[in-house]
Amino acid sequence: MNGKTGRGRIDGKLGYYVKLFSKMDRGEAKFTKKKIQFLIPLIKESKNKIIVAISIAIFSSIFNLFPVIIQKIIIDDAILKNDETGLILFSILLITVFITQWFITYIRTRTFRFVSQRIIFNLRTVVFNRIVSLSLKDTNKTKKGELLSVVMNDVNLLSTSVNSGIISLFADVISLIGIVFIMLFLDIYLAFVAFLIIPILAISTRRTRMKMKRVFMNIHKTVAQLNVNVEESVSGIRVVKALAVESKQNRGFSETNKKNFDITMKGTQASAKFSAISSVSSFVMIASVILIGGIRFYFGSISLGDFLIFYLYMNLFLQPVQSLSGIFTTFQMATVALDHIKELLEKPNDIPEPENPIPLPVQFNGTIEYQDVSFSYRKKPFIKNLNLKINPGEHIGIVGETGAGKTTLVKLLTRLYDVTSGTILLDDIDIRKLSKKDLRKNITVVSQNTTIFSDTIKNNILFGNPEATDEQITEATKLSNMYNFIQTLPEGYDTVLGDMGIGLSGGQKQLLAYTRLILARPKIAILDEATSNLDSYTENLIQENMKKFLTNCTTIIIAHRFSTIQDVERLILIENG
Repeated sequence: MNGKTGRGRIDGKLGYYVKLFSKMDRGEAKFTKKKIQFLIPLIKESKNKIIVAISIAIFSSIFNLFPVIIQKIIIDDAILKNDETGLILFSILLITVFITQWFITYIRTRTFRFVSQRIIFNLRTVVFNRIVSLSLKDTNKTKKGELLSVVMNDVNLLSTSVNSGIISLFADVISLIGIVFIMLFLDIYLAFVAFLIIPILAISTRRTRMKMKRVFMNIHKTVAQLNVNVEESVSGIRVVKALAVESKQNRGFSETNKKNFDITMKGTQASAKFSAISSVSSFVMIASVILIGGIRFYFGSISLGDFLIFYLYMNLFLQPVQSLSGIFTTFQMATVALDHIKELLEKPNDIPEPENPIPLPVQFNGTIEYQDVSFSYRKKPFIKNLNLKINPGEHIGIVGETGAGKTTLVKLLTRLYDVTSGTILLDDIDIRKLSKKDLRKNITVVSQNTTIFSDTIKNNILFGNPEATDEQITEATKLSNMYNFIQTLPEGYDTVLGDMGIGLSGGQKQLLAYTRLILARPKIAILDEATSNLDSYTENLIQENMKKFLTNCTTIIIAHRFSTIQDVERLILIENG
């Protein structure tokens, strides 16, 4: 085994913002109606870089005005006056300005990219933190593909808006103000002819914007459904192949993919129409300026140099005008993305953290008491008026038919769900007054279905205790009877397991869960059909080893039949809650 692997840490500042958003669990953080409000903490983290990026953008916009001025000087003072020295000097100056422009553009692009990627990093971390803190009720109601779409697609869309939208907005506005001023100074009549394009683009942008928002909302839905289709088909690939329903899955995916294609084409059509209007308007404006400018030059109202310079500035004028029109479309994407991200971050947690959690005593005994506990889910009662006390170190068995409420007792104890009425106590402390972390680190559950992550065997085992040493891991695998199997693998503990533990049998997954239990050394252990996938020989070995390990541990063993429960001090039968 290699050196000890720890969990990744979020840097200090970002950790602060993650905590800020996690306050929603206690209802402390309320978002305003302004969509951008909840992004402010994330933007502040990169505020210095953003200020630099905006400053560079503004400086770049102002600097971009100079090449045209130099070209005017070259035409009026060098070419028309046959000044060879001036032509050479100003040409060198123009080349220098162009090189400087390239350098500024490089710095601006690099800074913009850093800012947008940093915001992506921060926001994606916060969104992921929110997802893993959702209650079981919320995760059961939300499809995995939809959550994946928020983490990946919506955050990326928002980044695009920051990069090509918000920051560029400052540069375009400053550039536009400077160009408009110069155009008015050169020729006020030609300037007003050029400005006629603005209301045309404004009307076109407004109409396109509303269409694009609807399109982006529908695209989000279909992309989320595509993610759902892929996730379900891949995670359930064994079932798909076993039932020979590949064609059915293909049809379902193709239908959603076709729907996404059709919606995207509607957006493309609207965007193409806007581009066509923008291009035609630009050509009409250019032709009008050339016509009227030519007439004014003919009558001596404007010099050739001024007319040529005006023409160059007019082309520069079109760039920020069209860019600003495009930014509004980009903002529609951002609005849709913001709505989904905001909806996820604002989602109230059904299992709130206590405002002032009570720490468990150092000498925690492991007493469990259900006091008149009832629980209903979707208006269906599962547990009704349960009273049960389990003493420290006591081993009890709970049996009952499927759906009787056995596993529900475990979920209530670990606060995956909260009781509808009544109280659950640990050492006479209401579990709702304990932090969820403090509560759950003292309880370990080994269930019939063990979750395995796409990582090494060692890192999967370390979920039981991230601080465990290699020696402790080895000892735990020997107690769980997993050691011999690991030794047969070419990479040993560093063998990478497939998605959901592909490559391990059901029994081997349960042995890994027992290994986590041994490493965790909890005060309370819950074995929920924990040997259902083991053969008789391995089951007997595990039970013998667990007798010694769980001697002073409060233990709840859950099963369907009395015959599968051994060596317990009490047996409890649950019928219909």
